[in-house]
Amino acid sequence: MLVSDVIDRTFNEWLTPAGIDRASFDTLLSGIDASTLSIPLTGRISNIPHDSILEIDSELILVSTVSGSTVTAQERGYLETDPATHASGSRVYVTPQYPRKVLFNALNTLLGDLWTQGVYVLASTSSYTYSKSAALSMPSGCKRIVSVLQSRYTDQTRYKRFVKGRHYEVFPEFTPIKMQFLGGGVTDRAVLISYCKEVTAASSEADNLTTLGVPSALQPHLTLGLAGYLLQSREIPRVQLEEIRTLLATQGVQVGAALNVGQSLYNQYLRYVLAEAQKLRQAEEGIFEIVQ
Repeated sequence: MLVSDVIDRTFNEWLTPAGIDRASFDTLLSGIDASTLSIPLTGRISNIPHDSILEIDSELILVSTVSGSTVTAQERGYLETDPATHASGSRVYVTPQYPRKVLFNALNTLLGDLWTQGVYVLASTSSYTYSKSAALSMPSGCKRIVSVLQSRYTDQTRYKRFVKGRHYEVFPEFTPIKMQFLGGGVTDRAVLISYCKEVTAASSEADNLTTLGVPSALQPHLTLGLAGYLLQSREIPRVQLEEIRTLLATQGVQVGAALNVGQSLYNQYLRYVLAEAQKLRQAEEGIFEIVQ
């Protein structure tokens, strides 16, 4: 699932369900590059206000003047978005309530919170060998060591699990963290280290969530968290409110009149996050089959 898929589904399912409260849009008459200030539109809508904000793909553009169906931009890449090339026929939204850049940033906030909520990427490396001579720097991004194993025999069919504090010591003061072997291993024989790292922040809408480290079971529910995060502090039109209530009811979630819908969406998302964190905690005990 791509980051763009999460943003599109959040719009369609929660922020503008059934087309409610969607921004008006025109389309580009011809393509523009990242520096073009004169923007030709097809004229689908008229009377675009001066000083309004246009959105094309993920770029925001501050309008200076409008003449017929041609807009002159005062600033490309407005509000920390990036100027970009846009193809003929691209939709041009007029003063969108929910710019895609806002959703993109909010999604990265959700991804950044996963570590503190107990969701992480589990990785492993066998590139280290056992030695008590020096502390070892763990792979970049390592936040916590889950387990350290060494084969008892060269055929690697039986393993010894090292115990933290008895066989190795961890130094979290370093970035990335370091570890020091204390004893109990076979010198110069490879060790298998399992460790945790954070889910990676998205750098573009084209990023794949699986590549970033988001668990596949959690990916479809990011729309709930993203919509909830954005709606918690907003007044929601009644027609949109009723549409969201109906959608939540299909998932078995009942929302009372006095309950904040944004908070309900976010709380439902947190249930999926905590369930994923529980799965990871349980998996840590059975990552490898150990023979004592």
